Amino acid sequence: MAAAAALSAADTVQAQDLRLNDVYKSYGNYEAVRGISIDVPKGSMVSLIGPSGCGKTTTLRMIAGLEPLSSGSITVGSKLLSDATGAVPPERRDMGMVFQSYALWPHMSVADNVGYGLKRKGLNATDIERRVSDVLAMVGMVDHVGRYPSQLSGGQQQRVALARAVASRPQILLFDEPLSNLDAVLREQMRFEIRDLQQKLGITSVYVTHSQEEALALSDKIVVMSKGLVVQSGTPAEIYERPKTAFVAGFIGLTNTLTLNRLLSDDQMAVGSFGAHRVKASGAAMNGETQQFLVSVRPSEITLSAASASPTAGMNRLVGTIQTVVFTGGIVDYFIACDGPGQTTLRVQTTPPARFEPGAQVALEFDPARTVVLEDQVNGKSQ
Repeated sequence: MAAAAALSAADTVQAQDLRLNDVYKSYGNYEAVRGISIDVPKGSMVSLIGPSGCGKTTTLRMIAGLEPLSSGSITVGSKLLSDATGAVPPERRDMGMVFQSYALWPHMSVADNVGYGLKRKGLNATDIERRVSDVLAMVGMVDHVGRYPSQLSGGQQQRVALARAVASRPQILLFDEPLSNLDAVLREQMRFEIRDLQQKLGITSVYVTHSQEEALALSDKIVVMSKGLVVQSGTPAEIYERPKTAFVAGFIGLTNTLTLNRLLSDDQMAVGSFGAHRVKASGAAMNGETQQFLVSVRPSEITLSAASASPTAGMNRLVGTIQTVVFTGGIVDYFIACDGPGQTTLRVQTTPPARFEPGAQVALEFDPARTVVLEDQVNGKSQ
């Protein structure tokens, strides 16, 4: 995408905080959203992520004013947008929305699609032309101003949809899985372009996705949802490095989950056994009844060496046999059957070249500080 020029005062927006407070949404006896509270600081981008049916799209539609709330409230700055008694109509919320399906008018040119909302707002022709030209330059589409959607690629159509959403300088920008129809290479490119534009304009944004890569790359904060609830929220680094539950650990990134028999624990560290091996992990203290607990360790956090190599002081160490080696370009994946209870297979990721072949006996070492106790087992309940 072409680099955006310095923004004038007319191009910037007056960012506002967005807040959802104890929001519920029911359809008859079915609770799609079950009392969530989310803060989106002004000028930031927050991603809602979770599996299909978790409530993320319903939440976005409530923010947009397309769905009424069953209870709770939604505010922007000091202005109440929705509660159980009523709602500000979508067209009066000063929000822009980018859809998965692009939603461009097929009979309108690129310029007319981008300028349509500005005409509805009553801007004069000169201001519309300047604003359309500016936003199309930001998304690298100024040379396609006279084309129609059928003459554009998927990525170009998505850039036009993004330009249309930001042309009116909304206070809030909403994204409903906008990249899911694009191929993998273009999807990666577009997520960086979206993030760059959002930061330049300073628009408070909410991004719905099922893609962990998009959430990690785009967000100031990630909100992980499951079954209508917020199960964890935090910065991308916090969510990835310190997942609270097995669900979060497995949904945000790749992970290995080990079941340990408890030996010792305190407020900072837990020690458990995995077969004949002792494994230390960081996390919350466990109650006295906990006999087993789960820990998470990322594939990229594990180093491999020959099983005969001397152990590294202070590191967790397991031993196993390599079953499969998979080369995927920048990554080598090893799948390793480890000595321990049951048939436990761990995944390890390293950079090329591959150092071990299937059948090799290897030692797996990983840092106790990067081995995380998962709370769903600490508290004796599943998420």
